[in-house]
Amino acid sequence: MNGQISHYVALGSTSRETGYYVAGPIRQDDQIVGVIAIKIRSSSIGDLLHQLGEDETHGVDWALSDEYGVIFAASRDEWLHRSRHPLSTATLDRLRQERRYPGTQPSVMPAPYRSRHEGADHSLIMRLSDHVGTATAPISGTDWRITFFTSTHGSAPLAMAYAAMGGITALAITLIGVVLVFREMTRAQMLRTAVRDPLTDLFTRLYMKEAIPPLVAMHDRHPDQGFTMVMLDIDHFKRVNDHHGHLAGDRVLAYVGSIIREEVRAGDIPVRYGGEEMAVFLPGEGLTEGRKCAERIRQTVENAAIRAGHSVLSVTLSAGVATHRQGESLSTLIARADRELYCAKQSGRNRVCVEGSTAPETN
Repeated sequence: MNGQISHYVALGSTSRETGYYVAGPIRQDDQIVGVIAIKIRSSSIGDLLHQLGEDETHGVDWALSDEYGVIFAASRDEWLHRSRHPLSTATLDRLRQERRYPGTQPSVMPAPYRSRHEGADHSLIMRLSDHVGTATAPISGTDWRITFFTSTHGSAPLAMAYAAMGGITALAITLIGVVLVFREMTRAQMLRTAVRDPLTDLFTRLYMKEAIPPLVAMHDRHPDQGFTMVMLDIDHFKRVNDHHGHLAGDRVLAYVGSIIREEVRAGDIPVRYGGEEMAVFLPGEGLTEGRKCAERIRQTVENAAIRAGHSVLSVTLSAGVATHRQGESLSTLIARADRELYCAKQSGRNRVCVEGSTAPETN
């Protein structure tokens, strides 16, 4: 919820299986409205390295640890959720707050396998019966570290352990690819949310502020081509929410949005201006085409039967039409179209008011 993509290792509260999580925010109208996450089970990581533990003659054990040093995948089950080095009280508190390993208190590894301090890339610790070689390295692109524990008798097992680093690196590259794909999915979703209103599928007001000013400037250079705006508002929309609930209100907005999309031409720009208010911009057209467009939408909405749960609703809308005047700003054009919309409301609703007309057009 901090607005960034994160990736971390955690123990699933339901499955009790450790997994690698990638999570990112879902945005709507510049606000974070939720989080989407994916999980890769650590068992798939274990499968890659399990072959190292199948033959005891190899003498190689391995462990994958998170950024705190807690082991989440290993060749020995008794090592799971242990730490490679002693953890401070502050780190243990942080792990509890982050709910990484709920119901588990990470204990430190036995002395022969323990790191002297965090970040030790290589250490040799004497055992009573053997020498244990510990090789540790970070995995590029993650917060993880891979540690190999092997007998120091002979160089073959240690060489094999280092050779296995190639497989781990390939896994890390795969995980990085997952993060990048997820990031692109999130960016695409964020981009669509910025451009299209998720409820009505009309363009957003944010998009309008970016796309319409260049068209206004073009009309200033070519005033003979025309540029008209239609402002639309659903009549008595509050009654729908009050009598039938907000879900019914959302259904009405979505249905009216679909009607507007069907009734405009390919070059027109329909926008959800705010709440139950919509707008349509008609590049290259004057008041006549603006009036026709508004009337098509008004009549179709009036004749529509909108199903919302067990109810069948009918609504009407009012519209105001204004054409851009050379040299005026977008905000001025919107204000004039809004005045015509107010005229339609004051004249009884379910009608279209066009600037310059002596009387509003009704059904």
